[in-house]
Amino acid sequence: MARLFKRFHPAFGMIRTRKRIQGTKAKPAKTKLRKRTVNLMEKQDQLDAVTRMQQYIEQHMEQSVSLEEVARAGGYSIRHAKRIFREYTGKTLSDYIRRMQMTAAAKRLAEKEETILEVALSSQYESHEGFIKAFAATFGLTPSKYRKEKPPVPYFVPYPVKHQYFFRQNRGGNTMNKEINTCTATYTDRPKRKLIYQPSNTASDYMTYCQEKGCEWEGLLNSIEEKFDTAAILTLPEELAKGGSSRCAAGVEVPENYQAEIPEGYHITDLPAATMLYIQSQPYENEDDFMEAIETVYQAYLTYRPESFGYEYAPETAPAFNFGAYAASGARMAFPVKKK
Repeated sequence: MARLFKRFHPAFGMIRTRKRIQGTKAKPAKTKLRKRTVNLMEKQDQLDAVTRMQQYIEQHMEQSVSLEEVARAGGYSIRHAKRIFREYTGKTLSDYIRRMQMTAAAKRLAEKEETILEVALSSQYESHEGFIKAFAATFGLTPSKYRKEKPPVPYFVPYPVKHQYFFRQNRGGNTMNKEINTCTATYTDRPKRKLIYQPSNTASDYMTYCQEKGCEWEGLLNSIEEKFDTAAILTLPEELAKGGSSRCAAGVEVPENYQAEIPEGYHITDLPAATMLYIQSQPYENEDDFMEAIETVYQAYLTYRPESFGYEYAPETAPAFNFGAYAASGARMAFPVKKK
């Protein structure tokens, strides 16, 4: 979901020399390699366990989810399951489950006609009061106020833990899955509109943006009901990268007449009518191939020639959008163009 994934695949080679320090032999390289292999296997086992726990929670959100059942799905004791889950996701199991429940509840409040009590019961809360307290603790306002005003709130996005880990480990490489090799290109005219965005200071891609600003931007911006499209990582035109900020930002487009609240710390600006070139990859089966899908789209952008169709790239007219990658739909990006 970054503007550009640069992946690095470290090569593990056999060390053929041994060091001598003041006449003392260093440990054999094979011993070091064996320990490293064991650590990698343990890390993989833990990633697999946390992935199973995430999947179990998602599959049972309409039921009462107990910590014991989640730990059992991961194959660990409750104590160890809690520890590795927090280590890899940055959240406790209880907080993770609550955030997923409250996000589902917020969407029901915004989209359906159910009473607050009905939403509370469907969220596995036995009391109206307990649900209101949990909702307010998550979003900072009551369910009734949210239903009435529908301000932007940080919907929780349960990123697969493997995606986060693999991205951190593999940044900088170029290996691509040859099965994801087909993209479509579509020219779309966009009307005058507004952009809600938050620029970064030094970020250059999705990971560095999240390190600087946090990862709540996606759920927060996608909670805006009037949005034209899903939230994206942006490459801003130079004129929007002011005050020492970088051109990397997170944002979402809304109608020209948008007058509702914008999230704290975000800016809003007018965008002129423009033509956007959307490049999209084919769907893919393995969820872990998301980086390859995004790289495929970016490589298509680098080699595609809009001049053949009477257009040229126009980065000064609008942001470029990276909408991320999803197995069911593929990866998708959009770039501003103009008639030659």
